[in-house]
Amino acid sequence: MTRPSAYVAKNTKSHHVVCWLKQGVTSARMMVFLLLTMALITSYQLITWQWQLPIVDLLRPSSSLSIEDMALQLRLLPTMLVALLSGGLLGVVSILLQQLVKNTLASDTTLSVGSGAQMALLLVTLFLPSLGLYGSFWVAFIGAIVSMGTVFLLAMPSRMNPLVLVLSGLVVNILLSAVASLLLIFLF
Repeated sequence: MTRPSAYVAKNTKSHHVVCWLKQGVTSARMMVFLLLTMALITSYQLITWQWQLPIVDLLRPSSSLSIEDMALQLRLLPTMLVALLSGGLLGVVSILLQQLVKNTLASDTTLSVGSGAQMALLLVTLFLPSLGLYGSFWVAFIGAIVSMGTVFLLAMPSRMNPLVLVLSGLVVNILLSAVASLLLIFLF
């Protein structure tokens, strides 16, 4: 029994879409595999460059090592752990930000988070240095929130259209960077 040509055309089209999706999944897995391999290779190179003992000794209790090896162990392990955790958390936060604004182009730079934090730190450093005594984290956090709020206010009339959101973020980013450069030129 022969099938109608419309059925065959529809069936082959969906087959191509499924094959394309499978290729996308395999390429994403390959990318994750390559990134993990690069992270492991660079970590191994860093450890062997600085750690002269066998790598197994890196996980031994610190009290059983010499003072020099203990200092190196207590410097290497926390640094590597913080780098892995902060990199992973930044990736997760970027994905959450993209899902929140429903735009795959959204990032901390396109929504002017980084330039807002930089501008707040610059203003506090130049004009209110006593606020920096309590920590620069809070100053940068407030600057990032204010600049991101400005971007959201500019995109609000368009009902948070993803294109308008990214463009308003880029405009605020350029404006804050220009003001920061102007302050640095005239005050230093």
